[in-house]
Amino acid sequence: MTAHLKRVDPPSTEPCGARRPGERPGLDTHRLACVLPGGHEGEHRDAFRQTWEAPRVGAARKPVRMCVRCHHITDTPMVVSEIHSASGPGFTVYCCPTCAPYYFAHPERQPGWPGNPDGKL
Repeated sequence: MTAHLKRVDPPSTEPCGARRPGERPGLDTHRLACVLPGGHEGEHRDAFRQTWEAPRVGAARKPVRMCVRCHHITDTPMVVSEIHSASGPGFTVYCCPTCAPYYFAHPERQPGWPGNPDGKL
């Protein structure tokens, strides 16, 4: 019988080294770094056993844009056009995934549009 063993890496021996949020480097009792092993979870602790919470990292916001074609709010916007301006900042045009294949950045490039080789004048 063969045993299936899972490889477990040993815990890190390097100290965490995190400092309190907003503190400047220097030596003082309230400026000591965390002495717990690197990669630990939970509160940090210095050599005097003073603890502090790790700064919370918020989840990144999902991109939310309005579709230029159907005018619905979508959380999966697709860039369909970039409008450049000579006298000021340009802007980006977004569509939802269902409307993106049907959006024409410039209607005059649409097949059958007057003035195009396949269109009538």
